[in-house]
Amino acid sequence: MNSSIIEDAEHGADCRCNQCLFEGPEVESADELVAKGWLKPEDVERTKPPVVLHRLPDWLAEDDLPDAWQLPRMLPAGAVTLFSADPKCGKTQLMLSLLNSANIGRDVLGERVPLGISVAWLTEEKRPSIRRALRRVGMDFNNLPQDWWIGSLYDREARPDWPNLAQHLYTRWHTQGAPDVLVVDTIGRWAACEDWNSYSRVVEATAPLHEISNAFPRMAVMAIHHNKKGGGDIIAAASGSNALTGAVDHIVSMTKPTTEEGDENTRKLRFLSRFDTEDDTMMVRWDPATGDYAIVAAGAGLKDLIKDTLGDATDPLTAAEVVELLPAQADGTLYDAHAVRSRLSEGAKAGLWLNPGKKGRANLYAVCTTHTP
Repeated sequence: MNSSIIEDAEHGADCRCNQCLFEGPEVESADELVAKGWLKPEDVERTKPPVVLHRLPDWLAEDDLPDAWQLPRMLPAGAVTLFSADPKCGKTQLMLSLLNSANIGRDVLGERVPLGISVAWLTEEKRPSIRRALRRVGMDFNNLPQDWWIGSLYDREARPDWPNLAQHLYTRWHTQGAPDVLVVDTIGRWAACEDWNSYSRVVEATAPLHEISNAFPRMAVMAIHHNKKGGGDIIAAASGSNALTGAVDHIVSMTKPTTEEGDENTRKLRFLSRFDTEDDTMMVRWDPATGDYAIVAAGAGLKDLIKDTLGDATDPLTAAEVVELLPAQADGTLYDAHAVRSRLSEGAKAGLWLNPGKKGRANLYAVCTTHTP
């Protein structure tokens, strides 16, 4: 019998021998073979070299990382963001509100964003809690986004397996398309890291986030985490080792304001990033009526705005006059008069400004030139 006929019979179109896999001109890529189930991911990993060196011009030419943000100031595309916040500070509510605004085309933190955003949200919260959070941010339950996906730690059909999560999502999104944003809420529960103060454990816990980010360079990946009780600067505030803040590309820290800075619906955001950001600090306020967060002040708290206003005045001012002279908030409205009066009274007691008084005009305030706060 002709040997070529024997070869053709032994090496058919679906042959998966080493010769056909690695030498044949018509063979699919390893990723395609994995997607079809003809090759195991671990077999592909074993064949990879420890590092591949590329010529710099070639390597940069292949970069399709966009110079853009999925959410202004919060989520840079093609990067891993750590969002740490004080316990019960409303971190889930803030992110759901911003994503909902982006989905329906409203401004996000003072900036216009394109209509629509696709989201994959890994949550540690149960269904009733997520439902209540969505209602608080004004989500329309009669028109829920079809390209929002949610995965729960409490799903009985799944078994959380953090080390293999990246490969699972990659396989799914490689064939079905990846979302714009992936949120892991919280990474402490999903990664089940035994020791956040251990550098090696932290690196292991954050590795899947970078694997996903590298595989889908137009996606923004966010890990939500808790702040320490003691607080501190933006690096020290996040719970655990500084290796966690060093392992990400962008850091957002949210804390409750002091009484001088805002009311119970106000939050302070601080940013530290490898990307250019306009502000290091921002005060935002939640509107319970609409579910939106609007900028109260960028880079300055209400205390600083009051001090500037008093400093610019030639004569002492009443609380009502201070309210009128303060710059408008991001939504165009004036500051709450009660909040301003409280800050004025507290500032006078602390020696930040004087309450000189004047016959016929009580409760006047002026900058204290001899005190340095």
